[in-house]
Amino acid sequence: IGATLLNSGSGYEFPPFVEIVDDCNKGYGAVAYSTITDDGNIKSIYIVSPGENYNLGDKTNKYVVTLIL
Repeated sequence: IGATLLNSGSGYEFPPFVEIVDDCNKGYGAVAYSTITDDGNIKSIYIVSPGENYNLGDKTNKYVVTLIL
């Protein structure tokens, strides 16, 4: 599972925190970081640890719906 960054934002002096939340609030322990460009835009988000118990339910197509930065 991954994420597509639709809007990188701008003007960041430091990479913003990334929070990973599932719809059932059962998942925990995932750790992700962002990187920024020299001009303060988000360049990428990478998963350091996938965590545990993130429930995907019975969806056939699995994807990240929302990423809150």
